[in-house]
Amino acid sequence: MKKKLASITALSLALVMTLSACGNNNTKTPSTSADGGTSTSAQAPSQTGTYPGNKNITLYCGYSAGGSSDTLCRLMAVKVGEILGTTCTVENVTGASGWVLWNQMLESTDPDGYSFFLINSPNVTAGKYDVNNTMKYDHNDFELICNQVTDSSCMAIRVDDDRYSDWESFANYWKQEGVMITSASGMGITSDDSTTDMLVANDLGVEVDIIASEGSGDNITFLLNGTTDFVMGNVSEMAAGHLDGQYKVLCVFADERDPNLPDVPTYKELTGTDITGCSSRGYAMLKDVPEDIKVVLADAVKQAVQDPDMIKQLSDIYTTTDFKEGEEYLNYLTEMQNTAREIWGA
Repeated sequence: MKKKLASITALSLALVMTLSACGNNNTKTPSTSADGGTSTSAQAPSQTGTYPGNKNITLYCGYSAGGSSDTLCRLMAVKVGEILGTTCTVENVTGASGWVLWNQMLESTDPDGYSFFLINSPNVTAGKYDVNNTMKYDHNDFELICNQVTDSSCMAIRVDDDRYSDWESFANYWKQEGVMITSASGMGITSDDSTTDMLVANDLGVEVDIIASEGSGDNITFLLNGTTDFVMGNVSEMAAGHLDGQYKVLCVFADERDPNLPDVPTYKELTGTDITGCSSRGYAMLKDVPEDIKVVLADAVKQAVQDPDMIKQLSDIYTTTDFKEGEEYLNYLTEMQNTAREIWGA
């Protein structure tokens, strides 16, 4: 099924997108002590009599095992368990691009401090304004802990495509044809991929047809087998294939070149238009968790995110740590939400 995104003529092409995608497959798998099933456990000596004692803590992930969000959670579970001196397991609750989990957290989870969860944007910030599947909640309904990852968007083409081989020939071909085909796992305001696709199409004065997919694995397959003309993804998903010569990343949608792809220019370098997109992943818990427990759990999560070994493990899978907490994190998500609403007229 194809969905054509119409041009938004009132869109300011100088808008800076700070949006994000989620739940897609990485091209490299880190080596950790976590198991490969649907839960991950980190064991350390218990601290009986104080929180958390020997009781397990669950890190909930709204996406399936094996994807980039799941991989991130499994690394975190190991580190958080070590810091708190107990087990920390990952539980995958999938569906509706994370919203099955987030609804469950808010509506049926005990706020006892023995659970926290991954939040992915723009899904968590924009779902409330999705006209096709409107959600009741947004990031303001959670107790935010911190951001961990900002994963820049990028655009790639086949290396053996005889129609174009670089940005100039690609853009000229798109303008000549008037429409190109790509794919994305999400549509509309909650998807950074389809939103960035649309922003680029508007910048070039062309149209884009988007085929619905199940994730980044499908998107890359569609590109390589000729179903689509280009692919929009995130650097953590695309870097390895680019470096291995499977496809060619034309540009990244960031303020500066991505350290994982230092030879790839930004979209602004190529066109002069400032369009950026990214995948942001962080953590939250329920607001009604007792205050003293909030402090302990939040401190453990923040310590894990900033741990040098954790940062190195993420770097090894082309994922950039971008720690934000407190008002900075709240403002970051709110700005992301406001930008998406402006672009989509929501």
